[in-house]
Amino acid sequence: MKKNLFILLSCLAIYSCGNTQELSNNNPNFYDPSLNIYNPNNGASDISKRAVDGVRPKIVIKNTYLKVHKEVGVLIHDLFGELVSKVQSEPVNFDDVNSFSVSVHQAKLTMTGKDMDNLMKYFVLNYPGAPLKELKHTIKVGGRINIQGKMKQAGLDVPFEMEGPIRATPDGLMILDPDTVKTLGIPAKGLMDLLGIETQKLLNLNEQRGLKLVGNSILMFPSRLFPPPVMNGKVFRVETENDALHIYFDDGTKLKRPPLPVQEGLFKNYKHVYGGAVRMIGNETHENTNILMVDMNQSNPFEFYLSEYVNHTVAGQVNILGKNGALINYMPDYSDIPKRLGKIPKFDNIDDGLSNDKWRLNPESDPGLEKRKAWASQPVPQPINQYPR
Repeated sequence: MKKNLFILLSCLAIYSCGNTQELSNNNPNFYDPSLNIYNPNNGASDISKRAVDGVRPKIVIKNTYLKVHKEVGVLIHDLFGELVSKVQSEPVNFDDVNSFSVSVHQAKLTMTGKDMDNLMKYFVLNYPGAPLKELKHTIKVGGRINIQGKMKQAGLDVPFEMEGPIRATPDGLMILDPDTVKTLGIPAKGLMDLLGIETQKLLNLNEQRGLKLVGNSILMFPSRLFPPPVMNGKVFRVETENDALHIYFDDGTKLKRPPLPVQEGLFKNYKHVYGGAVRMIGNETHENTNILMVDMNQSNPFEFYLSEYVNHTVAGQVNILGKNGALINYMPDYSDIPKRLGKIPKFDNIDDGLSNDKWRLNPESDPGLEKRKAWASQPVPQPINQYPR
């Protein structure tokens, strides 16, 4: 009797305080997606805008662990989609991940328990007043997930545990239906049902971060679960195995995948951007884009961090194929960038004794600076009479 009374009082205390959290996001210690601009730069120039031809760049990603935060990532086995600029008159801008989204047509993604833990810790629940913390996800066979953590109620961090099946919804979202709930290690779901208390009345989650409580279930919005760029897609199947959540996307769009600029099957870990206009590294605008970003180490998945794509490029090697200018960017994994940055290239039959200073960028070698300094003093071009009478 005392045990049941204790559970009752705990539930009522939780219920009475469950909707008092404020979702203010003015603290710089918390993640603010509105400030998620990795490499801010000036807006698109008129020349850059003229490269826009109305074609959406297509993107294919293979065997890539895509990091969208230093601690947050997802393994992409295969993805096919299109890049969509938020401003139709401007190219897709890799320097500003808020400026475009990814329309996912077909994909298979995998997350481990640690991936899910970090996603919740560094993004989904990283805001002032978040009611949950210290979540630990255990992914089990048979489509089940166990979640343990702490929920803030009545000024206390109350340990809880829930477990249930995860599935895709008919409208392309994901939902977890807990069939076991414990607070303070004591089964609580039966008493909550008896009292008519639903989980959604206990916790005030920020739906804009991708989670919504519906009754006792947790609804997940894939397009909001990750930091930008936004990935819009429709989940049609979810599968699990030990410590692996497999998420399958298919929005019904049937488009032909773009041909690679190299022989098919030559590489297994890569990202390919094809068609349309894309801005990269601040001042580069690609028309009829054909860029293949290849993992230098094909023995394991390509660890690629979008916010470091410039350093991925600088630490790698760029080749140009054909007169149309297809680019092949050989890139190191994110964790290998530090040991490759600043590495002196070695050429046969050239003095190997050159110092590091010889390979540093000359600050005077700046076309933009030269233009600003000398443009006013340039002579005015005169028309040439090609056909004198």
